[in-house]
Amino acid sequence: MPCMKRPLRLDSLPDVLTPQDLMKVLPIGRDAVYLLLQRKEIASVRIGRKFIVPKQALKAFLSIDNESAATRS
Repeated sequence: MPCMKRPLRLDSLPDVLTPQDLMKVLPIGRDAVYLLLQRKEIASVRIGRKFIVPKQALKAFLSIDNESAATRS
């Protein structure tokens, strides 16, 4: 029997995410995650060379993305 992955719930995520967490939540690669962060499409805090992403910023990004998809339909 194949292993089925459960859908990821935003509520189960920690309050602060790393780019690696974003790669798991958004099925995109490393370069795409860093591009979104560098363009400030997903709000983040940079500490030295590391990006820290509040969960609320991810929720805001996803709601904006859903809104733009709805207006295209």
